[in-house]
Amino acid sequence: MDSPESRLRDAAQAELGRRLLLALQSEWRLASSLYFRNQLKPPAFELSDATTFLGRWDATSRTLSIQREFALRQPWPQVREVLKHEMAHQYVHEALGIMDESAHGPAFRTVCKAHGFDAAARGLPLSPEGEDDLRILRKVEKLLSLAQSPNPHEAQSAMHAAQQLLAQYNLSAPLASDYSVRWLGTPRTRMFAHEKLLGGLLTEHFLVAGIYVQAFIPSTAKTGLVLEICGPRANVEIAAYVFDFMQRTAERLWQEDKVARNDRSDRERLTFLAAVMAGFREKLGRDQTLESKRALVHVKHAGLDDFIDTRFPRRRTMGGAQWNDSEAAQRGRQAGQRVVVQKGVEEGSQSRGRLLGR
Repeated sequence: MDSPESRLRDAAQAELGRRLLLALQSEWRLASSLYFRNQLKPPAFELSDATTFLGRWDATSRTLSIQREFALRQPWPQVREVLKHEMAHQYVHEALGIMDESAHGPAFRTVCKAHGFDAAARGLPLSPEGEDDLRILRKVEKLLSLAQSPNPHEAQSAMHAAQQLLAQYNLSAPLASDYSVRWLGTPRTRMFAHEKLLGGLLTEHFLVAGIYVQAFIPSTAKTGLVLEICGPRANVEIAAYVFDFMQRTAERLWQEDKVARNDRSDRERLTFLAAVMAGFREKLGRDQTLESKRALVHVKHAGLDDFIDTRFPRRRTMGGAQWNDSEAAQRGRQAGQRVVVQKGVEEGSQSRGRLLGR
């Protein structure tokens, strides 16, 4: 006989499964409207315990399956990418009536390209890593190593050189099919000022496009927001590194500020963090030459905006970042203006194959 504990556990798992299916159905309806003009009929949805696929479209039974553990453990935007991949299969079969091509044949690839979907169904769209990407990443890595110089002028020159290198690399912008996509941070039901400012400086100074996308949170059955960045692979790698670096650095600067003032309170923490990001953004703006700024504008309009329009046919502008102009803000701004992005891979960290690590 089942114990009360096991019955409660089974009930909780069943409820979590129900939440996931409802979220998948909601995502399907939205994607059907955005990308396929409601030409698709709702399928049956299934959470699969299979380990051989992340998602699958079965035309015979009209079932769209998503692997249960994948949906539970991985960031929701990755789940959404797999769902859209399977919807492309459904569209090819049911709307275009093409049944005699291979699963990932010409019609399927055309549909994915038209809407900015991941045609490989990896859950994390990444462009192939080319020799140019590796060359640029290695050069930027060396420049960030030089940015660890104790001489502030040498450190600033190294960071400036890294930005110039990116600008020159992006003067020949890749095709939209070569763009990579990454989601940064964890979904939040509320975005704070320092998070908005960090996302803004990435898009302004590191040659990526950024947009906050909705992400279902299975554990709470709520929907939050997470930052999606996209662009050439080298840019995405570097922007993701800067995102992690600035989050850690801002928190470290806040702790150092508290120690210096002998204050244990976190009352002004959010104000200080926002000001750090604002100060760093101002510094990047001052450091750029006119040539770099022109290159940034050129690249931003060379294809990235079109790619964003393809992935997100409808979107709205998020409210700006606001914080109090207090003494804490002044200290944070000054601290942010002194920040130099450095190559700082911690010992024992998992680089997951990326040159810059996490």
